[in-house]
Amino acid sequence: MSDAGLITAAQLGLTRPRLPSGGASCLVSPRRQASRFRIAAAATLQEVERHAIADALAKAKGNKTAAAAALGITRMRLYTKLKQLGLPSQ
Repeated sequence: MSDAGLITAAQLGLTRPRLPSGGASCLVSPRRQASRFRIAAAATLQEVERHAIADALAKAKGNKTAAAAALGITRMRLYTKLKQLGLPSQ
């Protein structure tokens, strides 16, 4: 609820904290922050995929068809992922 009829950022808790003088130079633009997050998320996703595929292959004793089935993907998709992630396909 707003008494004035207009809801402000401060009422929603969206204001930026004030920085001490000279602190503005350490601000990172929202675009740069988003870019860094996407890069970090992509790296993390690749690590998770690499680990899941390696684990499935180990449990399937190298059988690609069984590993793909355990991962819920096709055998061809597994081969594509192996290539993308730089994992051996043999």
